[in-house]
Amino acid sequence: MRSLWVLVILAIVLVLGWNSGFSLLFRVSLLLAIGLVLSRLWVWWNLRGVKGNIETSTTRVQAGQRLEVRIELENPSLLFRPWLLLKIKSDLPQVPPTKMLALSYRSARTFNFSVPCPRRGWFHLGPAVLASQDPFGLFHREITLGTQQDLLVYPKTVGLAPSLLEAPTPGLESLSLGRAGETPLVRGVREYLPGDSFGRIHWPSSARMGKLMSKELEGEASHDVWLLLDMEGRGQAGESDENTVEYGVTVAASLCKAYMEAGRSIALATWDHYLQVVPPDTGTPQLWRILEVLSTLAGRGNAPLSRLMAQTEQHWLGSTLAIITPSPEETWSSALHKAIRWDNRVILFLLDASTFDKKKPPLGPSPAHDQITRYRVRRGELWQLGLAAG
Repeated sequence: MRSLWVLVILAIVLVLGWNSGFSLLFRVSLLLAIGLVLSRLWVWWNLRGVKGNIETSTTRVQAGQRLEVRIELENPSLLFRPWLLLKIKSDLPQVPPTKMLALSYRSARTFNFSVPCPRRGWFHLGPAVLASQDPFGLFHREITLGTQQDLLVYPKTVGLAPSLLEAPTPGLESLSLGRAGETPLVRGVREYLPGDSFGRIHWPSSARMGKLMSKELEGEASHDVWLLLDMEGRGQAGESDENTVEYGVTVAASLCKAYMEAGRSIALATWDHYLQVVPPDTGTPQLWRILEVLSTLAGRGNAPLSRLMAQTEQHWLGSTLAIITPSPEETWSSALHKAIRWDNRVILFLLDASTFDKKKPPLGPSPAHDQITRYRVRRGELWQLGLAAG
């Protein structure tokens, strides 16, 4: 834009000099023209031949951690390169500020940046941009270094009391798959659910019905821990990072980590834009699989918790259920009672939406039950999780 104004002034000076015959005006216009040409050449030559690359320490970090980024620059020329501006393109909430630098002749330099990652989700980092402009700020040129990389920021986790993980599944001794080596009896078939194993598919019924059907096994039970995370949009409350979605995701991620460290088999079921099920498994890879799903949840689902439980109930018969929800209990109480009849141990994490939004009704007292443990999580209690039975 500045160069355009200089061209306009140059044209005016030329016209005035031509009409008046005043030699000083011609000299001024000549100096302006030479200055424009030299400025343009400066910007072009200052970046010519410069090479570089951008590298990150990892492509997976946890919210609250920092990502280490290294940028390597090389100047193979005999020219000194002053007044260069280095910046990193990214859609992260916080990116490093631009850095002014210079490159001496035939040199290589390395620059390290520490990038904060405060929020979970998928982000892009890179490429790096090296910019140059003339001393008068008339011309500007940029070159890109390296390529764009995908970065996944996992949700935060908090410590949980060991007492949450100690209680056994009620009635588990009465549920059995039979003696070792015996094949469980098939009591029927049902529609295939996400997470069903390949060997569970009943192919004759699938061919007859025109869709995948799964076997239902007699006396089916497990020691799995199922995390049921309610992402229905109507029940969510709060703004920014202080909302029931973030609290629910953090509770689920923390439970997953705690149970994984205790050697339990963990599974996840949630319904945001669509039903997502991570089948039960153990070990660190399972933790990363579940955290990846949790990283992208937005709390905009249209399926209530009762429907989530109904769609996945065949998976968690006899399991420990950790239910995380901000929804009123009357909307899913019947599904909860069914889970109790199936001898599931239930841990309820009730996110008190009224503490995030005064328009939401407060949580009422809940009836006691031997197979249910209730915890109330209020706003501001995320890091303590408010683990007082409510």
